[in-house]
Amino acid sequence: MQINPLKPTETCVTHFAAQAESTPRYSGLVPPIYKLYRYCHSIFIKHHQLKRSMKKLILTISIVMCFCFGLISNGEAQDTTLPDYEAVKETIEQSIGWAIEKDFDKMFRLWDENMFHFWLFSNSLVVGLDSFKIYAESWKDPDFRGTRFEFKDLRIVFSSAGDVAWYSCFLDDCGSFKGKEFCIENVFQTGVLEKQEGRWVHVLMHGSYPVDKIPENYLREFYSDLFREREQE
Repeated sequence: MQINPLKPTETCVTHFAAQAESTPRYSGLVPPIYKLYRYCHSIFIKHHQLKRSMKKLILTISIVMCFCFGLISNGEAQDTTLPDYEAVKETIEQSIGWAIEKDFDKMFRLWDENMFHFWLFSNSLVVGLDSFKIYAESWKDPDFRGTRFEFKDLRIVFSSAGDVAWYSCFLDDCGSFKGKEFCIENVFQTGVLEKQEGRWVHVLMHGSYPVDKIPENYLREFYSDLFREREQE
């Protein structure tokens, strides 16, 4: 007998009736009908067990998918209500925004003694706060000042112990030199902060562009000679 898994009861009843009609009225009626009943009953039970298993599987998959989508969606994976969230956010923002006020002492307090700083250019690789102070001398030029900045898609995650935080964002950072504004836009910035004696400080900051998103002005400035050489070959 072929059982329709979507209609097991209807299939069994139909077969049951056909079996009853073909069975002699007064001899051997009960045994085959009883066996058929037991068989149909077992199919019915298995069908409902399968339905329950499928419901559990679908529910499990749904929960996992909701969790995964929650992790990758904007802001939903981060707990912005954590006590230190605003303090970490402020430290991240002031690591760039300090240039508006140009308070160097305040800026240096945002960094760990053993900090790593890897920014867009090869000469911006700095290790250690003492080296960073030397690197920052060029920013003391009175013709230079920060003007505005924006952190887009900022994501902050805390360690289980709550004393380390890491983040990623896309940074727009603008400044002026001799009254003329310049900007770097959509820099992919990442960093790590540590809580030390109640104060959050950067231990690592890194800024870069994906190779397929390098601004045209940088390509012209740093790679134009390379392109010309290849055209001449």
